Amino acid sequence: CAPPGVGLPALGGPSAPGGGAARAAPAAAPPARADAFVPTLYGGTAWVLAGRHTATGLPILAADWQLSPTAPALLLQSHVRSPSLEWAGAFVPGVPVAWLGRNAEVAWALLPARAVTTGWFEETLRTREPASLYHDGLAWKPVEQRVETIRVRVEGGLAEQEWVVEATRHGPMIDPLFEGEGAPLSLAWTGAHAGDGLTSLLGIVGADSAAAVRAQLRNHHEPVVAALFADAGGAGGLQVAGWLPRRVLPTSLQPVPGRLRTYEWGAGIPFDELPRAALVPSERARPGSERPDWLAVADAGWGDGPGGAPSDAEWLWRSGRRAARLDRLLGRYVARGRVDMRDVVEIQRDAVSADGAGFVRAVTAVVGERADLAPEELEMLDILLGWNGELSTGSRAAAVHAVMIEQLSEAFFADAMGDGLFERYRALPQARIGNIARAVVQAAARSSNAAGWADPERVRPLLLQALRQTWARLAHELGPNRERWTWGRLQSARFASFVPFARGGVELSGPLGGGEGALWMAAHDAQFTVVRATTYRMAVDLADREEMLATLAPGQLEQAAHPHYADAVAGWRAGQPSVLRTAPGLIDALREPLLALEPGP
Repeated sequence: CAPPGVGLPALGGPSAPGGGAARAAPAAAPPARADAFVPTLYGGTAWVLAGRHTATGLPILAADWQLSPTAPALLLQSHVRSPSLEWAGAFVPGVPVAWLGRNAEVAWALLPARAVTTGWFEETLRTREPASLYHDGLAWKPVEQRVETIRVRVEGGLAEQEWVVEATRHGPMIDPLFEGEGAPLSLAWTGAHAGDGLTSLLGIVGADSAAAVRAQLRNHHEPVVAALFADAGGAGGLQVAGWLPRRVLPTSLQPVPGRLRTYEWGAGIPFDELPRAALVPSERARPGSERPDWLAVADAGWGDGPGGAPSDAEWLWRSGRRAARLDRLLGRYVARGRVDMRDVVEIQRDAVSADGAGFVRAVTAVVGERADLAPEELEMLDILLGWNGELSTGSRAAAVHAVMIEQLSEAFFADAMGDGLFERYRALPQARIGNIARAVVQAAARSSNAAGWADPERVRPLLLQALRQTWARLAHELGPNRERWTWGRLQSARFASFVPFARGGVELSGPLGGGEGALWMAAHDAQFTVVRATTYRMAVDLADREEMLATLAPGQLEQAAHPHYADAVAGWRAGQPSVLRTAPGLIDALREPLLALEPGP
């Protein structure tokens, strides 16, 4: 299984083992079906609210995973009971780690920390075919070589692939995996270093306190996770865990020269220097002391210094839009009174764009005078001016906003990057080119003296062009009737099969709503097909030790022909979670029989 934040290898394709990379493939296996889907974990949102603000007086923890919409789901929800252990939550089949879950005393959520865990190094080789020697900054060293035989499952059985693996001290050489001639590149990965992989995460299910969860994470190595947790005693915490190297210089622009030792990875950053925070129980907090009302992991960055992000670690860029919306909502609910689980459900299905109103203000500021605007430009601008940021299925402004962001991205970057590079970049799983386009408009609105990309004189004509193209695209795709120009009619979603040679998938009947900057997350591609969404949600009140709320779409079953294959889609789309009960009495009281798996003699 790939670590959180990284796409899983395509089933049926070649995969390089740790410490080496593919050099050649003499006997290629039959390719997977072109429409087979590669499931990916893109991120998530998790938050824990202090007990002094909840109806029961104990913390509430809520979390979700943003996944590719696949059938079956990447996650499997389970309730596990043994003489010495009991927990409920979600795991990836084949990897017995409860990424989100609870036991009687503790609830937890493990999300991608969005740390930079890889590095590309351009090596200096004496000869290229074969690569016999490379320079490590001090002397010429031999390139390591070995042959790996990998058995790959294909339609009809297994096929063997042989790979000649070449590696430097940084890691495997990966440039032969790309088409055409290119610089000799090696890939460094934190997971290739010796250390505990999943054992520490396995132990979380047996923790009996927030302190025990943090202690369990102390020796964790890979994948790098942001863990959020709370216990029935009222304590909670946030902890980034995993092996991260100290860096003398940032490597945001990669590849970096492998011969230049300034870019070398140093020793791992100590656990106590990684980002962390504590949620102090009310009765233990001193008057006047700092008491976090809530802790959250979303799309915001980490602060610097103790308890924040050390300056010699490197993190992926985050917009902070969803985190800002979450902070606003939690503050509103806390000010209104004690928060209960009904409030939590409302928060999780919130479909308001965090910076929608701010973007509209920036657009109107850059456009300025309206006298010279074309009718199409005026119509689109007026629709946006009446927008409250709601990404509901019936919103016309949400549809205009979504199309406009796509058109702006093309207007700003397609010519500069070239069609091929622009489309490749926009298709990357973690790319957020729309956020960059939005930031350019907002930068142009802030200053009339902005230069370069954010020069208002450059941005205004491109903005007007995007408004006209938005009108034309909506008219072409949804027809001339303005009543049909809604977000629900523009957006489409499908749970695709990610198993090669499998049949089917699940069509989503009815509109979905939501968006990338909302807690109801449903990000789309350039054709407005949903490519990632919060397909798993959970919520736990630590005062209730025998229940949790959870939603998993499209459901638990893997047999596409089964009549209940996609039972959970309707509840998921409506934002209505199911109750997962763990108490024996409650389970026995259920009307439908349950399948219990027990070990044999």
